[in-house]
Amino acid sequence: MEGNTGINIDDYEDFEEYEIIEQVDLASVNSTLVFALAQINPIAAAILQTALAGLSPEKVLALEDKSQIPSALLDHFKQANDAEQDEWNSISRIGSYTSILFNIYNNTNEVFTLRHANWDHSRVATSDFDIEPMQTMSFTLRHEIPVVKVSSKTKGPTTINHGFSYASESYGFEFSTLLKLKKKYSTFSFSPPTIPHREHKVASTGRKALRCSSKISRALPNRPYSYAVAITLG
Repeated sequence: MEGNTGINIDDYEDFEEYEIIEQVDLASVNSTLVFALAQINPIAAAILQTALAGLSPEKVLALEDKSQIPSALLDHFKQANDAEQDEWNSISRIGSYTSILFNIYNNTNEVFTLRHANWDHSRVATSDFDIEPMQTMSFTLRHEIPVVKVSSKTKGPTTINHGFSYASESYGFEFSTLLKLKKKYSTFSFSPPTIPHREHKVASTGRKALRCSSKISRALPNRPYSYAVAITLG
């Protein structure tokens, strides 16, 4: 079951450290039109950012009549949606390692800076992870494909666990996600299927309360079990 639930790695006695195959595949998506629109119509800009975080194109088009969203805004949404789809299509074709795609949507008027991450990002400037107001940050982490632990001799990572935190002048948030494989056993089952179990949690940590949420937006049900997470701020 996937949900916005807490993660306690101590619950997993077979947790093992693992090496990240490739540090970070970083791409900052600068939504210039959204930023400009926010100066004129912040409600419409917020609708776009929410749409990017999970609404389907059909639902956004349905909002056009009710909210009088400008056609230029809808065009931008379609372009951004296509770009996200292209990135996922590229990731989903890779079968040699597990990829986790993060899309962080900043609906506030403050810049968020990376404060902590549990992966080595020393080869990338910390400022490259900045999330500007009304813009989006996307990056991908790649890993050795996890396996189900069947004995003490099992080789390879059995869990993928990630966490990072951001802060702005007034706000802050912490995020964590976990991928673990389980076997679905049943009576007379000689070859039980492998089920990927994913968890995620985001929490406000700054001086002011920040409305934030996360969701698994895309996922591969089978090996290599790659998935995408959408994090919305504000």
